[in-house]
Amino acid sequence: MIRLKYIALIFLVHNQLQAQGPPITTETPIMLGLEGSAIRTFLKITDSGDGQLTRWILGVPYNIHTNFQVGAILPYTWQNQNGGSTANGLGDISFFTKAMLFKRDGRARTFRILATARQSFPTAAKSLRGADQPEIYQTYLGLVFGNVTTRIGLYGDIGYRLVSSKLKDHFVYNFSVGIPLLPVRYPQKQINAYLEFNADHTLNGPANLVSLSPGLQFIPGRRFLAEVSYSLPLTTDSSLNWSLLSGIRFLLN
Repeated sequence: MIRLKYIALIFLVHNQLQAQGPPITTETPIMLGLEGSAIRTFLKITDSGDGQLTRWILGVPYNIHTNFQVGAILPYTWQNQNGGSTANGLGDISFFTKAMLFKRDGRARTFRILATARQSFPTAAKSLRGADQPEIYQTYLGLVFGNVTTRIGLYGDIGYRLVSSKLKDHFVYNFSVGIPLLPVRYPQKQINAYLEFNADHTLNGPANLVSLSPGLQFIPGRRFLAEVSYSLPLTTDSSLNWSLLSGIRFLLN
């Protein structure tokens, strides 16, 4: 009887919190439910003083265990620089892992802390990074946390990105507030509003980026969601004018 109640509680928490959805530009502490794999794909357009960069990104996470996830990120990039030069091709491929450090579930509520690591490799074409630019390896180590209920989701991630070729490292942190705009119901159908704060600081360097990213997310069922987010810079030491992200996620099982 106790085991049946425990299973029922997990099912209740999982299905109600699915309506909250993962944050858009902040790492998510939710690992695809009890088990599963997924596909996330999105188009991100960035406009800056140097020109416009368009990236189509495919992310594939897979749960080895309910508390351990691995995945790959494959980007394809179109680069249009001011002055007319253009280039396109495969960007730097990344592989990542996530491991649960702490989890506390309650009735329609969960609090989680995860450790994450990501390694990128210099697979981008020379035309994208420039003939005089070195091949760069990047290693990211961080923590992901979230307190999620059916009424509000509070998310955050903080980490350090080590860059090879004697380039400067980065300190990165993101925070997100998610609010469902429709009452929780089953079958699941939800619209979520997000307000996210994104920061990337170059250590001992002038290039710092802090931006505010409002977004919307539509979840018509358990396996699919669509999302859009628009970022505006809050700092004056960045060449970013704006960026737009639009994409979908699909749960395979």
